[in-house]
Amino acid sequence: MLTGLVDAIGLDTFAVFGASSGAPVAAGTAAALQAERPGRVSGLVLYGGYARGTDIASADARRAMLDVVRGHWALGSRVLADVFMPSAGATERDHFARLQRTLGTPEEAAVQLQHVYDLDARSVLIALAAIPTLVLHRRDDRAIPFALGEDLAAHIPHAKLLALPGLDHFPWLGDTRSVVDATLAHLRGQDVLQAARGAGSEVALTARELEVLRLVAAGFTDTEIAGQLVLSAHTVHRHVSNIRIKLGVTSRAAAAVWAAQHAGL
Repeated sequence: MLTGLVDAIGLDTFAVFGASSGAPVAAGTAAALQAERPGRVSGLVLYGGYARGTDIASADARRAMLDVVRGHWALGSRVLADVFMPSAGATERDHFARLQRTLGTPEEAAVQLQHVYDLDARSVLIALAAIPTLVLHRRDDRAIPFALGEDLAAHIPHAKLLALPGLDHFPWLGDTRSVVDATLAHLRGQDVLQAARGAGSEVALTARELEVLRLVAAGFTDTEIAGQLVLSAHTVHRHVSNIRIKLGVTSRAAAAVWAAQHAGL
């Protein structure tokens, strides 16, 4: 189907991007295309993915999650929202939970989640050896642990692994710029690490990180910031950690000094 689509569009070569459970699917698709028409896939980027779905959590944890989704969809949708987007505010997580319930019944959601657990791309990953492949994964991803990104990269000959700061699973949350810049750099054959750090001395802080940094500079503790932004103290702590990584500073006080020097932000 994909070959027919790109033929109709008129593409001689093209890149493939897969995120989350789409990563093993994209890997399998790229491997099949490589076998059919070698060299047609010019590049592959796998974000927040895994090689085998059963590695996401223990059998008991997977069973419990399926039971919650199937039997208590209101709670299950909220649990998934908290796992997928922990740094988002309560309103945003509530909206996503409602969206999930609108898009599918409890049984449909459970079936889709079971598909996520059933995916296993390990047997096809070696076939990606000739395709330039980049694996992107956030170190504190709550939905798909970073170790699974490492495992995925290890199964693909010559694949590059880039660890990104952050805990949100969705690539459009948190530090989105590092995901986009690293992806484009890889597809252009450029230095992926340098691209992820951002051009020149510009620092790519998200809107939420800027909020947290301003409150850090004002002298508020993580608990106080959490109360003001309606987040958990742990989430605020992770934001502060990510801010320090991006700023290249080693302490909270140094981050506050940086904020004072860049008051225009």
